Amino acid sequence: MWQFLRQCLSRCLQSHQQCHAYYDSNWMPKRLLLLDSKGGSSGRLRLVDAREQLVTEQHTALSYCWGDGPTFLATRGTFARLRSGIDQAELPAVMRDFVTVAVQLGIRYI
Repeated sequence: MWQFLRQCLSRCLQSHQQCHAYYDSNWMPKRLLLLDSKGGSSGRLRLVDAREQLVTEQHTALSYCWGDGPTFLATRGTFARLRSGIDQAELPAVMRDFVTVAVQLGIRYI
């Protein structure tokens, strides 16, 4: 399944003008989560500031509704800890699944 999805993504980025143009743009979110490639889908994540660290790799995003209240936020009080590393067990299940998909597709930034 993962090989099929990687092929679909590659075909999309090569064949769809709008998708290709987006990934060729210089726009980057201010903050990204870097997926630790050493840990695979069960590894740690680290918050990075794209304004401080040049990020040239692809990234992906998840549109996500927190429900009754956010349980995982980047605030002034949590920013330093998030930059040092985030255990995936802290994340809601849908975000852990999203990390697994990103890792399987070879995408290191979300």
